Amino acid sequence: MSAFVPPEPPAFAAASPRERVARLVTEVLAPANLVIALLLVGAHSTTGWSGAD
Repeated sequence: MSAFVPPEPPAFAAASPRERVARLVTEVLAPANLVIALLLVGAHSTTGWSGAD
């Protein structure tokens, strides 16, 4: 029984256009980016960062 060895991920420069789009969508929709976007929308909808002003 041999150990599973995953294939190397392709370098971004060598990736096909479809793989580039998939990677871009994945990076944009990462949880950290969504949290920052929600914080900015929330701060923008009030007059101050505390939300009570």
